[in-house]
Order: sequence, then structure tokens, then C-alpha cells
Amino acid sequence: MSIPSYAVNSLMDKEKLRGEENWYAFEENIVRFCRGINATWVTSDKTTKVADADVALDNAIGFVLATRLERDVEAVVKDKYGGWEMYATLKAKYTKSTMARRVAARKAFYQCSHDFPTQSLEQFITTVRDKARVLTDMGISVADTEILDVILMNIHPAFFTVRTTLLSQSTEPTLTSAIGTLTSSPALNYDFVKTEEEDTSRLLAANAARSGRPQRKDAEPRSGGRTLDLSASWMDDKGYRWCDVNSSDCHRCGHPGHIAAFCMFSMPEAIKQRIMDKVHLNATMAQSVAEMDAEVEQAYQVHQAYGTYVIPHRQSSPPRHRSPSPYRAPSPVSSSASSRGAGHAHGVSPLFS
Repeated sequence: MSIPSYAVNSLMDKEKLRGEENWYAFEENIVRFCRGINATWVTSDKTTKVADADVALDNAIGFVLATRLERDVEAVVKDKYGGWEMYATLKAKYTKSTMARRVAARKAFYQCSHDFPTQSLEQFITTVRDKARVLTDMGISVADTEILDVILMNIHPAFFTVRTTLLSQSTEPTLTSAIGTLTSSPALNYDFVKTEEEDTSRLLAANAARSGRPQRKDAEPRSGGRTLDLSASWMDDKGYRWCDVNSSDCHRCGHPGHIAAFCMFSMPEAIKQRIMDKVHLNATMAQSVAEMDAEVEQAYQVHQAYGTYVIPHRQSSPPRHRSPSPYRAPSPVSSSASSRGAGHAHGVSPLFS
């Protein structure tokens, strides 16, 4: 018995079997192929022997399957020729239960996420069932209640309303009835999620206009399809109010006296050092002014005692990087003493005739 050409051509368009990594996708294609040519006994677990009337078709299926295997996989079924025997050998190899496979399969099953709206609800449910079938092929029993629990745990928040309805029922629904309720209900929260994302875009544009900076064309809310509220803030136990963009205080730490651009929380060390250098420079300037005042006061005391006033020799402003000089300026007393013989020289002026 020959295989219809349309069925062969359809299978030829599918990806070849590379090994364990794409076994389940390959298996799904083989199951559909055998169902299309009325040879479901090839993929049935109940088949123990090929009937005599189906031997020719089984050999033809085995020839087609051999062309859909990569070179490394061909060695697994090197001595197999019939389609049923070849399929059973491949399935036994790639669904064998080991600790590593069980752990990976359980993790993939329980952490199956729903990427809505990119992934529809029907596609998500199909994915969860496929993950459960991986465990079943390893000999691990997965009940319908466990499948339903995983669906309700990981379903997108857009379907939380219908999920709450299912969880509040007095009688626990079956997997079939629960899936029917989920798929027949609209994503009640999805319009709200879209509205929040649009509000976030307008908020970003308003902030950009207020600061005088143009908003980037590719700027989008980093919400991942979830609700994002930029007006919210969080206060920790130290009194820091984080991310409060509506306050006149720092928008990073929430404390007054500075803006977020100069907030030193989580600031790189190089930037911190530059700020500290500026603070140190300001302190040096203040100290220099205090020293000048002290010298003027001392000169005034000299005037009261000797009748002369010493004009302090100083620069109008301290240098940016001032280094201490090894030479000290002459004291006002010695300057005034020498000025008695020098008259107006060296910046000494008699104040009394």
C-alpha cells in the first residue's frame, strides 16, 4: 500500500529529529502524519505487533521516517525498518525517565508562563498540557486537578476575574468545564491594562515636556504587558521614599536638599569622589577666608600698639589646587618694626604724623 503524496510532502516540510531537544515537536508531527493516512496503530502504545495486512504500509512509513532523522539519530534505529518499531525505539530513548529529565520536566510544567496577549489563552492551555504529557511519557502520573492548578496559578492577570469565579465555586470544577469557562470568557482586565500603559506614556511625555527634554521616539513603558504605576512610591524603614516623582524632593531617595542627579545613593565611586572633592574645595576656601580675617584682626592689634597698619598681601581668590608653601609670611610685628626705618616701603603706611 502506498502513502499519499500530499501526506509525504507535508511531513517533508517539517523539521528533522535532532534528538531529545525537539523530540516532542517531531512526535506531534508523526502522530498527525499517521492519523492522516489511517495508520494510528504506528503511534499507539497498545500496539504489540503489526498486522500482516499492514506490513507493507508499515515498511513504507518506516522509509519516510528514516528520511526525517539527522545523522546522529539514524544510529539509534539503524537496524529498524518498520514504522511502528522505529517509532517505539525513538520514543523509548527520548522519554526515558532519569532524575535530570524529571527535574527539568517538572520545572517546565509548574513554571509554564502565560505571555498574553502574544500567547492566546488556548495556546497557553495547550502548552501546559504538552508539559504534562512529557511527565506522563516518563511514567509520572499527572492528574487533571494538577493541570488545572498550574493553569490557574500561571494564567495572565487579564483573566483574574474569571479565575476568581472558578476558585469561589462551592463544587470544584473538572478540567474540561474549567477550560470551557476560561476560554468562553473575555479578558476582562485587558482594557484596563492597555489604559494604564497609555496613561504611563502620557506621564512620560508630560515629564519630558516639563524638564525641557524631548521624549525618545522609542520610549515605551517597561511594563512587559503588566500594569505600571509611576506615581507610586515606597517608604523603607529608614524613611527613604523611593520613586516619588510627584514630590519636590529628590526623586530617587525622597530626601530634601538635592535633586536625583546629585543623589549619592548607589552612585558610582568616581562620581562620589568628584562631589567630595568639590565639598573639600569649598571647605578649604572657607578656611582660607577665616585665616584672612584672623590676620586682619592681628594687624589691627599691631596698629593699636605701634601706630601702623599692615596691609595683608593675599590673592583675590585662592587657587583651585592650592598646595601648602614651605615659607611662612613675615609676621606683622617684624614688618612693622622694619617699617620704621623704611618709611612707606614694603606695604607699610604710617597712620599718624
